[in-house]
Amino acid sequence: MQQLRNGLLVMLALAVATPVLAAGGGSVGGSAPTEQRVKRTPEQSAIRHYNAGLKRRDKAEKYLADAAEREGNARSKREAKAAKQFEKAAKEFEKAIGYRPDFYQAHGSLGYAYRRLGRYDESLAAYNRSLSLNPDYAEAIEYRAEAYLGLNRIDAAQEAYMDLFRRQRDLADQLMVAMSAWVDQRSSEPGDLAPERVEAFAAWVAERGELAGQTQPMGQVSRDW
Repeated sequence: MQQLRNGLLVMLALAVATPVLAAGGGSVGGSAPTEQRVKRTPEQSAIRHYNAGLKRRDKAEKYLADAAEREGNARSKREAKAAKQFEKAAKEFEKAIGYRPDFYQAHGSLGYAYRRLGRYDESLAAYNRSLSLNPDYAEAIEYRAEAYLGLNRIDAAQEAYMDLFRRQRDLADQLMVAMSAWVDQRSSEPGDLAPERVEAFAAWVAERGELAGQTQPMGQVSRDW
């Protein structure tokens, strides 16, 4: 994640290497030259909004981390602040996509913001778009699987886990944590799922977790999110 953020900031710095102020023609009397702002390219604008969205997202995560250490009204207030930041992050990512529709990282980050807001269907659509642009974007596969969990689509989450286990083990482990948390919640609150379906998934998660603990990760593809 940090690697991508730094890379995009570098891209933005290179993109605006041309001076942002250009000298205008001075008057005959020799007055100071006027200043004219150079218009950003769509690429520069897309990166600008994407980086702004990342900052909003990170701020939201800090609020959530703080909320986890509090209770009652203090916790609720911080969770509300986090939600507002995720909403603002989503708007920034949407603007980035408006300037550059093929910006697959922005689609993925938009899916993340939607998922954190509980907008799972919209989250899936954003992740699907990201992966249609870059099928090898493993981070989107993992986060999409967490959106599947939010929609109780556990079969799809299982498939994503097996895919990630083969191609990028650290993300498979991250998804395993999310699946274990889902099992803990659904074991007492199955919702629309039959209890035996939850039990079967819980057994699968336990089995895969044990196998993962016995298997050393292979070489990983470097992350760019």
